Amino acid sequence: MPLYSSPVLKPELILEQYFLLDPSFNLNLSRVANVPNFNNKEMYMYNSDKTILIYHSSSIKDFLVKFGIWYKAILNNLETGTYYLGKYAFSPVPILTAKPAEYSDEDIKKMLAKDRKSTILYMYNVDKTILYFSGINKDFSSLGIYLSNFKHLIDSDTFYLDKYVLTTSVISDADISDMSEAELVEQLDKDRRDLKVSTGKAIGVALLETKTNKKLTFKSLSLCAKYLESIGLKSTTHTLKSRILSGKDLKGYLVSWDKDQTFIHAKANPISITNEETGEVSIYNSVREAERTTGIWRETLKKYAHIGGSYKGLIIAFI
Repeated sequence: MPLYSSPVLKPELILEQYFLLDPSFNLNLSRVANVPNFNNKEMYMYNSDKTILIYHSSSIKDFLVKFGIWYKAILNNLETGTYYLGKYAFSPVPILTAKPAEYSDEDIKKMLAKDRKSTILYMYNVDKTILYFSGINKDFSSLGIYLSNFKHLIDSDTFYLDKYVLTTSVISDADISDMSEAELVEQLDKDRRDLKVSTGKAIGVALLETKTNKKLTFKSLSLCAKYLESIGLKSTTHTLKSRILSGKDLKGYLVSWDKDQTFIHAKANPISITNEETGEVSIYNSVREAERTTGIWRETLKKYAHIGGSYKGLIIAFI
């Protein structure tokens, strides 16, 4: 029925609405002839040439809950025309010429796992009633979670940041969090800061000058090393720690833990970067400041600061 002109806006939607609501046509897939809420949108999954229907659901959430396919991957496929994992296509409407495949949910899971060459992981709240995120290992790096450092937490009784479960198990009756990925990243950063504040008291470091008995107290080994550098005595946190353990003199100074002085980590997560070769220590008030100054990506800084590791000759640590 061609519509060459109409006094109303988008008459084709009105016509579509008429046919959808007429029960004799049995086309009532959506109560409104418009773009529905994306989370509740009907979605079809095909092979690359769309000749085989692999899976279909009236809710896009099923793709996330059952198969760990994040909605952004589906959006990207729809917007760019690329293929998920290089071989799967999605469509919000059925392809009538495609033949349905007789795959069970388990068959599809195994097929996707083989294509991913990795296990799907899920992140829930403690009682596993809310699903926050799912994907393969590398997907979690966008959240600042490097799973190679937290393998011991997966499918264990220990929680990530004391409030998240990392598991390979699907909890079918869990609700899907309505947080966007950006909001989840922000929440995780807050959780990390809060955990530092609530449980991260750092023992102070005492520096005693043997000639004058002058005592100085610092919040961390990094700040102590920075002070020594400022007076011409280059040292690293490792050197200071070894002198504390051995009780040996460090060029006229004795270093010890000052257990009477504890300091709360700042919410801004100050960070120290020590050059292993020169012993030079740089202190930054935040990860972002360190990123701007050094040019090292902040996720890399966070990763090595959490594990206390060395990156290209630099020892990175939260203060």
